[in-house]
Amino acid sequence: REAGPRASVSGTVSALEGRAVWIWDLRASDGGDPYAIAAQARAAGVRSVFIKAADGARSLAQFTPALVERLRALGLNVCAWQYVYGRHPAAEAAVGAAAVRDGAQCLIIDAESQYEGRYWAAQEYMYRLRSAIGYSYPLALASFPYVALHPAFPYSVFLGPGGAQFDLPQMYWRSIGSSIDAVFANTFVYNRIYGRTIIPVGQTYGAPTPSEVVRFRDLTVAYGAPGISWWDWAWTSASHMWSPLSALLTTPTHFDGPDALWPDLALGSRGDEVLWLQEHLARALPAQRLTGVFAAQTRADLEAFQARHGIPAGGRTNAATWRALLALEPVAVRWSAPGDGPPDRGGRLEMDAGSTSRPSRPMRSV
Repeated sequence: REAGPRASVSGTVSALEGRAVWIWDLRASDGGDPYAIAAQARAAGVRSVFIKAADGARSLAQFTPALVERLRALGLNVCAWQYVYGRHPAAEAAVGAAAVRDGAQCLIIDAESQYEGRYWAAQEYMYRLRSAIGYSYPLALASFPYVALHPAFPYSVFLGPGGAQFDLPQMYWRSIGSSIDAVFANTFVYNRIYGRTIIPVGQTYGAPTPSEVVRFRDLTVAYGAPGISWWDWAWTSASHMWSPLSALLTTPTHFDGPDALWPDLALGSRGDEVLWLQEHLARALPAQRLTGVFAAQTRADLEAFQARHGIPAGGRTNAATWRALLALEPVAVRWSAPGDGPPDRGGRLEMDAGSTSRPSRPMRSV
Protein backbone atom coordinates (compact mmCIF):
# COMPACT_ATOMS: atom_id res chain seq x y z
CA ARG A 1 0.00 0.00 0.00
CA GLU A 2 1.40 3.37 -0.90
CA ALA A 3 0.16 6.52 0.75
CA GLY A 4 1.60 9.40 2.67
CA PRO A 5 0.39 10.46 6.11
CA ARG A 6 -2.79 12.50 6.15
CA ALA A 7 -1.67 14.38 9.25
CA SER A 8 1.54 14.77 11.20
CA VAL A 9 1.70 14.83 14.99
CA SER A 10 4.80 15.73 16.98
CA GLY A 11 6.20 13.39 19.60
CA THR A 12 9.22 13.18 21.89
CA VAL A 13 11.84 10.54 21.21
CA SER A 14 13.53 11.26 24.55
CA ALA A 15 10.37 10.02 26.31
CA LEU A 16 11.68 6.51 25.56
CA GLU A 17 15.12 7.21 26.97
CA GLY A 18 16.26 6.94 30.57
CA ARG A 19 14.11 5.23 33.20
CA ALA A 20 10.40 4.62 32.69
CA VAL A 21 7.68 2.67 34.48
CA TRP A 22 4.53 1.21 32.95
CA ILE A 23 1.11 1.99 34.44
CA TRP A 24 -1.55 -0.61 33.67
CA ASP A 25 -4.20 0.43 36.19
CA LEU A 26 -3.95 4.11 37.08
CA ARG A 27 -6.09 3.72 40.19
CA ALA A 28 -3.71 1.09 41.57
CA SER A 29 -0.74 3.42 41.04
CA ASP A 30 -0.61 5.82 43.97
CA GLY A 31 -4.37 6.15 43.65
CA GLY A 32 -3.98 7.78 40.26
CA ASP A 33 -2.83 11.00 41.95
CA PRO A 34 -0.55 12.86 39.48
CA TYR A 35 1.26 14.65 42.31
CA ALA A 36 2.03 11.40 44.14
CA ILE A 37 3.13 9.72 40.91
CA ALA A 38 5.41 12.62 40.04
CA ALA A 39 6.90 12.70 43.54
CA GLN A 40 7.68 8.98 43.48
CA ALA A 41 9.10 9.25 39.98
CA ARG A 42 11.44 12.08 41.00
CA ALA A 43 12.62 10.11 44.02
CA ALA A 44 13.45 7.10 41.83
CA GLY A 45 14.97 9.01 38.93
CA VAL A 46 12.12 7.98 36.62
CA ARG A 47 11.73 10.30 33.64
CA SER A 48 8.70 8.80 31.88
CA VAL A 49 5.50 6.91 32.53
CA PHE A 50 3.83 4.63 29.99
CA ILE A 51 0.09 4.67 30.71
CA LYS A 52 -2.41 2.26 29.19
CA ALA A 53 -4.67 4.25 26.90
CA ALA A 54 -6.50 1.57 24.93
CA ASP A 55 -7.38 -2.10 24.94
CA GLY A 56 -7.89 -3.27 21.39
CA ALA A 57 -10.37 -0.93 19.72
CA ARG A 58 -11.57 0.52 23.04
CA SER A 59 -10.16 3.73 24.50
CA LEU A 60 -9.76 3.78 28.28
CA ALA A 61 -11.14 6.56 30.41
CA GLN A 62 -7.99 6.68 32.55
CA PHE A 63 -5.93 8.28 29.77
CA THR A 64 -7.02 11.89 29.29
CA PRO A 65 -5.54 15.12 27.95
CA ALA A 66 -5.89 16.60 31.44
CA LEU A 67 -3.86 13.79 33.01
CA VAL A 68 -1.17 14.08 30.38
CA GLU A 69 -1.00 17.85 30.78
CA ARG A 70 -0.75 17.62 34.58
CA LEU A 71 1.98 14.97 34.59
CA ARG A 72 3.98 16.85 32.00
CA ALA A 73 3.66 20.05 34.01
CA LEU A 74 5.08 18.10 36.96
CA GLY A 75 8.15 17.17 34.92
CA LEU A 76 7.28 13.72 33.56
CA ASN A 77 7.22 12.47 29.99
CA VAL A 78 3.99 10.64 29.21
CA CYS A 79 3.60 7.91 26.60
CA ALA A 80 0.47 5.93 25.83
CA TRP A 81 0.39 2.19 25.33
CA GLN A 82 -2.21 0.09 23.62
CA TYR A 83 -2.80 -3.65 23.80
CA VAL A 84 -3.79 -4.89 20.35
CA TYR A 85 -5.51 -8.10 19.20
CA GLY A 86 -5.58 -7.94 15.40
CA ARG A 87 -9.30 -8.64 15.00
CA HIS A 88 -10.19 -5.06 14.04
CA PRO A 89 -6.89 -3.45 13.03
CA ALA A 90 -8.41 -0.31 11.51
CA ALA A 91 -10.38 0.42 14.68
CA GLU A 92 -7.33 -0.34 16.81
CA ALA A 93 -5.30 2.13 14.78
CA ALA A 94 -7.98 4.78 15.22
CA VAL A 95 -7.94 4.58 19.02
CA GLY A 96 -4.12 4.50 19.03
CA ALA A 97 -4.13 7.71 17.00
CA ALA A 98 -6.66 9.20 19.43
CA ALA A 99 -4.21 8.65 22.31
CA VAL A 100 -1.58 10.50 20.32
CA ARG A 101 -3.98 13.41 19.82
CA ASP A 102 -4.62 13.39 23.57
CA GLY A 103 -1.00 14.43 24.08
CA ALA A 104 1.01 11.20 24.29
CA GLN A 105 4.66 11.89 23.53
CA CYS A 106 5.09 8.40 22.10
CA LEU A 107 2.87 5.39 21.49
CA ILE A 108 3.80 1.84 22.48
CA ILE A 109 2.13 -1.07 20.70
CA ASP A 110 1.76 -4.07 23.00
CA ALA A 111 1.20 -6.92 20.53
CA GLU A 112 1.48 -10.49 21.75
CA SER A 113 0.01 -13.92 21.02
CA GLN A 114 -3.21 -12.65 19.43
CA TYR A 115 -1.18 -11.22 16.53
CA GLU A 116 0.70 -14.42 15.74
CA GLY A 117 -0.04 -15.36 12.15
CA ARG A 118 -1.87 -12.08 11.49
CA TYR A 119 0.47 -10.45 8.98
CA TRP A 120 -2.32 -8.72 7.08
CA ALA A 121 -3.79 -7.30 10.31
CA ALA A 122 -0.38 -6.00 11.42
CA GLN A 123 0.16 -4.34 8.05
CA GLU A 124 -3.32 -2.79 8.06
CA TYR A 125 -2.88 -1.52 11.60
CA MET A 126 0.52 0.04 10.89
CA TYR A 127 -0.60 1.60 7.61
CA ARG A 128 -3.67 3.23 9.12
CA LEU A 129 -1.85 4.35 12.26
CA ARG A 130 1.03 5.90 10.33
CA SER A 131 -1.41 7.55 7.93
CA ALA A 132 -3.07 9.22 10.93
CA ILE A 133 -0.01 10.28 12.96
CA GLY A 134 2.77 10.58 10.39
CA TYR A 135 5.89 8.54 9.80
CA SER A 136 8.23 10.43 12.14
CA TYR A 137 6.13 10.15 15.29
CA PRO A 138 7.91 7.85 17.78
CA LEU A 139 6.35 4.39 17.88
CA ALA A 140 7.58 1.39 19.83
CA LEU A 141 6.73 -2.30 19.72
CA ALA A 142 6.59 -4.15 23.03
CA SER A 143 6.40 -7.88 22.43
CA PHE A 144 8.09 -11.23 22.96
CA PRO A 145 11.87 -11.07 23.35
CA TYR A 146 12.64 -14.51 21.88
CA VAL A 147 12.02 -14.19 18.14
CA ALA A 148 12.77 -17.85 17.39
CA LEU A 149 10.08 -19.06 19.81
CA HIS A 150 7.39 -17.07 17.97
CA PRO A 151 7.83 -18.10 14.32
CA ALA A 152 4.54 -16.59 13.11
CA PHE A 153 4.68 -13.27 14.92
CA PRO A 154 4.95 -10.40 12.37
CA TYR A 155 8.06 -8.70 13.74
CA SER A 156 9.02 -7.86 10.15
CA VAL A 157 5.82 -5.82 9.76
CA PHE A 158 5.74 -4.07 13.13
CA LEU A 159 9.49 -3.32 12.95
CA GLY A 160 9.82 -3.11 9.17
CA PRO A 161 9.68 -0.07 6.85
CA GLY A 162 7.06 2.39 8.08
CA GLY A 163 6.75 0.53 11.38
CA ALA A 164 7.93 1.23 14.90
CA GLN A 165 11.33 2.85 15.31
CA PHE A 166 11.87 1.33 18.76
CA ASP A 167 11.90 -2.29 19.93
CA LEU A 168 10.88 -2.81 23.58
CA PRO A 169 11.18 -6.57 24.17
CA GLN A 170 9.51 -7.82 27.34
CA MET A 171 12.57 -9.43 28.89
CA TYR A 172 10.87 -10.93 31.95
CA TRP A 173 13.55 -13.37 33.01
CA ARG A 174 11.56 -14.99 35.78
CA SER A 175 8.56 -15.67 33.54
CA ILE A 176 10.86 -16.96 30.79
CA GLY A 177 12.68 -19.16 33.30
CA SER A 178 16.20 -18.15 32.38
CA SER A 179 19.04 -16.07 33.75
CA ILE A 180 19.13 -12.34 33.12
CA ASP A 181 22.39 -12.70 31.19
CA ALA A 182 20.92 -15.41 28.93
CA VAL A 183 17.80 -13.33 28.23
CA PHE A 184 19.93 -10.34 27.22
CA ALA A 185 22.16 -12.45 24.96
CA ASN A 186 19.27 -14.14 23.15
CA THR A 187 17.17 -10.99 22.81
CA PHE A 188 19.91 -8.79 21.42
CA VAL A 189 21.17 -11.43 18.96
CA TYR A 190 17.77 -12.18 17.42
CA ASN A 191 16.27 -8.69 17.58
CA ARG A 192 19.24 -6.86 16.06
CA ILE A 193 18.38 -8.05 12.55
CA TYR A 194 15.40 -5.66 12.47
CA GLY A 195 17.68 -2.66 12.90
CA ARG A 196 15.61 -0.88 15.54
CA THR A 197 16.78 0.67 18.80
CA ILE A 198 16.34 -1.95 21.53
CA ILE A 199 15.12 -0.71 24.91
CA PRO A 200 14.69 -3.54 27.45
CA VAL A 201 11.54 -3.96 29.55
CA GLY A 202 12.26 -5.50 32.95
CA GLN A 203 9.99 -6.95 35.60
CA THR A 204 9.18 -5.91 39.13
CA TYR A 205 6.35 -8.45 39.35
CA GLY A 206 6.99 -12.12 40.12
CA ALA A 207 9.15 -11.51 43.21
CA PRO A 208 12.49 -10.59 41.64
CA THR A 209 15.30 -9.96 44.10
CA PRO A 210 16.84 -6.49 44.44
CA SER A 211 20.12 -7.85 43.09
CA GLU A 212 18.31 -9.14 39.97
CA VAL A 213 16.80 -5.73 39.33
CA VAL A 214 20.22 -4.10 39.67
CA ARG A 215 21.80 -6.71 37.37
CA PHE A 216 19.15 -6.05 34.73
CA ARG A 217 19.91 -2.34 34.94
CA ASP A 218 23.66 -2.95 34.76
CA LEU A 219 23.32 -5.04 31.60
CA THR A 220 21.00 -2.49 29.99
CA VAL A 221 23.82 0.04 30.29
CA ALA A 222 26.48 -2.47 29.24
CA TYR A 223 24.53 -3.35 26.07
CA GLY A 224 24.32 0.33 25.16
CA ALA A 225 20.55 0.68 25.37
CA PRO A 226 19.45 4.33 25.70
CA GLY A 227 16.59 3.53 28.06
CA ILE A 228 14.93 1.00 30.32
CA SER A 229 11.37 0.47 31.54
CA TRP A 230 9.71 -1.65 34.19
CA TRP A 231 6.41 -3.54 34.40
CA ASP A 232 4.72 -2.05 36.31
CA TRP A 233 4.06 0.80 38.78
CA ALA A 234 1.67 -1.03 41.12
CA TRP A 235 3.96 -4.09 41.28
CA THR A 236 6.99 -1.88 41.95
CA SER A 237 5.28 -0.34 44.95
CA ALA A 238 3.84 -3.62 46.23
CA SER A 239 7.19 -5.44 45.98
CA HIS A 240 9.23 -2.56 47.41
CA MET A 241 11.37 -2.32 44.29
CA TRP A 242 11.75 1.43 44.09
CA SER A 243 15.09 1.34 45.91
CA PRO A 244 16.88 -1.20 43.64
CA LEU A 245 15.25 0.40 40.62
CA SER A 246 16.97 3.67 41.49
CA ALA A 247 20.17 2.44 43.20
CA LEU A 248 23.56 3.53 41.92
CA LEU A 249 24.84 1.32 39.13
CA THR A 250 28.12 -0.56 39.21
CA THR A 251 30.31 -1.99 36.48
CA PRO A 252 28.85 -5.39 35.57
CA THR A 253 30.91 -8.33 36.78
CA HIS A 254 31.60 -11.41 34.67
CA PHE A 255 30.56 -9.64 31.50
CA ASP A 256 32.65 -9.17 28.37
CA GLY A 257 30.27 -7.00 26.39
CA PRO A 258 27.26 -7.51 24.13
CA ASP A 259 27.14 -10.79 22.27
CA ALA A 260 28.41 -10.20 18.71
CA LEU A 261 26.61 -13.21 17.25
CA TRP A 262 23.89 -13.04 14.61
CA PRO A 263 21.03 -15.51 14.02
CA ASP A 264 22.38 -18.66 12.42
CA LEU A 265 19.76 -19.69 9.84
CA ALA A 266 20.18 -22.74 7.65
CA LEU A 267 18.23 -25.42 5.81
CA GLY A 268 15.13 -26.27 7.87
CA SER A 269 14.93 -22.96 9.76
CA ARG A 270 11.55 -21.26 9.72
CA GLY A 271 9.89 -18.19 11.14
CA ASP A 272 9.81 -14.45 10.78
CA GLU A 273 13.57 -14.12 10.83
CA VAL A 274 13.68 -16.38 7.75
CA LEU A 275 10.99 -14.26 6.09
CA TRP A 276 13.03 -11.12 6.88
CA LEU A 277 16.08 -12.80 5.36
CA GLN A 278 14.08 -13.66 2.22
CA GLU A 279 12.68 -10.14 1.87
CA HIS A 280 16.26 -8.82 1.71
CA LEU A 281 17.53 -11.66 -0.44
CA ALA A 282 14.72 -11.02 -2.93
CA ARG A 283 16.01 -7.48 -3.44
CA ALA A 284 19.18 -8.98 -4.95
CA LEU A 285 17.59 -12.10 -6.42
CA PRO A 286 13.97 -11.29 -7.40
CA ALA A 287 13.00 -14.93 -7.96
CA GLN A 288 13.41 -15.63 -4.25
CA ARG A 289 10.01 -16.65 -2.83
CA LEU A 290 8.74 -15.33 0.49
CA THR A 291 7.75 -18.39 2.47
CA GLY A 292 9.20 -18.05 5.95
CA VAL A 293 10.82 -21.47 5.41
CA PHE A 294 14.53 -21.95 4.69
CA ALA A 295 14.29 -24.58 1.94
CA ALA A 296 16.34 -25.49 -1.12
CA GLN A 297 15.68 -22.28 -3.08
CA THR A 298 16.63 -20.04 -0.17
CA ARG A 299 19.83 -21.99 0.34
CA ALA A 300 20.77 -21.79 -3.35
CA ASP A 301 19.99 -18.07 -3.54
CA LEU A 302 21.88 -17.39 -0.34
CA GLU A 303 24.93 -19.23 -1.66
CA ALA A 304 24.75 -17.16 -4.86
CA PHE A 305 24.46 -13.95 -2.85
CA GLN A 306 27.40 -14.92 -0.65
CA ALA A 307 29.52 -15.73 -3.71
CA ARG A 308 28.76 -12.29 -5.22
CA HIS A 309 29.94 -10.61 -2.02
CA GLY A 310 33.02 -12.72 -1.43
CA ILE A 311 31.54 -14.38 1.63
CA PRO A 312 32.45 -18.06 2.08
CA ALA A 313 29.39 -19.77 0.58
CA GLY A 314 28.19 -21.99 3.35
CA GLY A 315 24.51 -21.57 2.57
CA ARG A 316 23.77 -20.38 6.08
CA THR A 317 23.78 -16.96 7.68
CA ASN A 318 26.68 -15.46 9.57
CA ALA A 319 27.64 -11.93 10.61
CA ALA A 320 29.10 -10.99 7.21
CA THR A 321 26.05 -12.34 5.38
CA TRP A 322 23.60 -10.45 7.59
CA ARG A 323 25.50 -7.19 7.24
CA ALA A 324 25.54 -7.48 3.46
CA LEU A 325 21.84 -8.38 3.28
CA LEU A 326 20.70 -5.69 5.71
CA ALA A 327 22.47 -3.05 3.63
CA LEU A 328 19.67 -3.66 1.09
CA GLU A 329 16.09 -2.45 1.36
CA PRO A 330 13.66 -5.33 1.88
CA VAL A 331 11.20 -5.87 -0.94
CA ALA A 332 7.69 -4.55 -0.39
CA VAL A 333 5.12 -7.16 0.56
CA ARG A 334 1.35 -6.73 0.59
CA TRP A 335 -0.36 -9.31 2.75
CA SER A 336 -3.81 -10.51 1.77
CA ALA A 337 -6.92 -10.25 3.94
CA PRO A 338 -8.34 -11.84 5.96
CA GLY A 339 -5.25 -13.76 7.05
CA ASP A 340 -1.87 -14.83 5.81
CA GLY A 341 -2.69 -15.25 2.15
CA PRO A 342 -0.07 -15.11 -0.58
CA PRO A 343 2.02 -11.93 -0.63
CA ASP A 344 1.72 -9.96 -3.84
CA ARG A 345 5.21 -11.03 -4.95
CA GLY A 346 3.90 -14.53 -5.54
CA GLY A 347 5.26 -16.23 -2.46
CA ARG A 348 3.29 -18.16 0.10
CA LEU A 349 3.87 -18.03 3.84
CA GLU A 350 4.33 -21.69 4.68
CA MET A 351 5.62 -21.46 8.24
CA ASP A 352 3.45 -22.80 11.04
CA ALA A 353 0.96 -20.34 12.48
CA GLY A 354 1.38 -21.87 15.93
CA SER A 355 4.00 -20.98 18.48
CA THR A 356 6.20 -22.85 20.90
CA SER A 357 6.37 -19.84 23.16
CA ARG A 358 5.91 -19.33 26.83
CA PRO A 359 3.93 -16.26 27.92
CA SER A 360 6.16 -13.33 28.78
CA ARG A 361 3.71 -12.12 31.41
CA PRO A 362 0.15 -12.81 32.47
CA MET A 363 -2.41 -11.32 30.09
CA ARG A 364 -4.38 -8.52 31.65
CA SER A 365 -6.82 -6.00 30.34
CA VAL A 366 -8.62 -3.10 31.93
